[in-house]
Amino acid sequence: MSLANRFPKSQEIVSVYAVGVVVLYAWMFIFTMKDFVNTWSLFLNVADVLSLFAYTTTGAFVESLLVIAVLLFIHFLLPQKITANRFVPYGVILTLSFLGAIMRYYPAIFFVIAFLALALLSEYVQAVRKIIETIADRCIIFLYVYMPLSLVSIIVVVVRNIGA
Repeated sequence: MSLANRFPKSQEIVSVYAVGVVVLYAWMFIFTMKDFVNTWSLFLNVADVLSLFAYTTTGAFVESLLVIAVLLFIHFLLPQKITANRFVPYGVILTLSFLGAIMRYYPAIFFVIAFLALALLSEYVQAVRKIIETIADRCIIFLYVYMPLSLVSIIVVVVRNIGA
């Protein structure tokens, strides 16, 4: 068995990545808008606000890459008996429970309980698994907006740091 067979299909990776992107970028947009309303709009001009937005978007992009890299690493390490044909449901559940626990500052026990409960539900209740897979597929559409936005943001960050 080759190492390439240890990884899920590219469509599965994209589906799980899209869920992480949607969660992380939504979180970033919420906090960016709060900061804009509370402080940035009072002290910064439009160019500075847009460059700060570029930095936060670049940060969200890097975080999303880290999330999918960790999920792929975990999938690679676990036996195929456990992970076969389960990357999308387990990846989505792991992403949502982990990011949800971090966002709300819940202790690690919340993350473990949420993951185990949803994983068991997706394993034994086919409707739950179908809902999770549908959510993952529908999140892909957001990549068409977030990836170009991320590319522009990365360019802005690189230009600002090379020019400085």
